[in-house]
Amino acid sequence: MINSGYINCIREIKSKDKILQIQIKILKKDISNLQKELIKSQIDKLEKIYPHTFVKEFRLYLKSHEIPFITKLPFKEFEGYIVMCFDPNNNVENYYEDGEGEKHKLTDEILDRQIYDGTSKKRETKPLLRIIE
Repeated sequence: MINSGYINCIREIKSKDKILQIQIKILKKDISNLQKELIKSQIDKLEKIYPHTFVKEFRLYLKSHEIPFITKLPFKEFEGYIVMCFDPNNNVENYYEDGEGEKHKLTDEILDRQIYDGTSKKRETKPLLRIIE
């Protein structure tokens, strides 16, 4: 289900037995139309310059421009996501979201699990990122 209040940037990669999906969500009301166009332009540039570490570079770009966003990073071998929120004006809590969408506090056990952070060893043949509005 797509929430129309967000711009959702999604990167998918197929692992051995499932598709891992990283999501970066930007609340539309937090950015102007000009910023939205600049972000789309920057995505194209970053994909070409940093094909293997694109997600990391895109997150750094958003932080450097103080654009609030939410990142959902999947676990490699477990269901669910680590959800990290960036808001330059507030302290936002990071949390674990299980496979059913329930929020939980981060524990040492959860933090020890391996996550997929978007770094790839080779260039994917399909587009690295889809933007859904």
